[in-house]
Amino acid sequence: MGGLCQLLVASGEIERAEPMARKLYELGGRYGNLDAQGDALHYLADCALIGGDYAEAGRRYLQALAHARSAGILPQSTEELRGVALSAAGQGDYGRAVRLAAAASAQREAQGIRPLDPAHWWGKLQEQFIGGAGDQLRADELEEAERAGRAADFDAVVGELLGADG
Repeated sequence: MGGLCQLLVASGEIERAEPMARKLYELGGRYGNLDAQGDALHYLADCALIGGDYAEAGRRYLQALAHARSAGILPQSTEELRGVALSAAGQGDYGRAVRLAAAASAQREAQGIRPLDPAHWWGKLQEQFIGGAGDQLRADELEEAERAGRAADFDAVVGELLGADG
């Protein structure tokens, strides 16, 4: 179900993906599968992002980030932080988007995970939103945002985001 949901999200069929992601979350809860629940939360956030509701996408990525953190799923935490960055870019907060994406990239590298293939659907969304955010910044602003993000303590960034969320 998770794979099919991902395929629907990747192809932009969010009207079909969203109810499936809700069902995936429910089933993950019923069977104690925290990974399935995390995937479902991520796909729900993707649906909002692809649908253009960037504020709702941000709320949903934060919910997915909180879940990943509490479940101890560090690689998922990294991608949820990237999702928060995408939603920030969609809302026009370009410097924040680049900083958060850079923090996520630095954490991904620290985990020894290779960069995502830019042809992958998630890579394409990142290029669209984060690349687009970078295009809106002056060169010095872009460089500073990337430097600040890479230098930031990942846990502190996540803690600040989740503390601000409630």
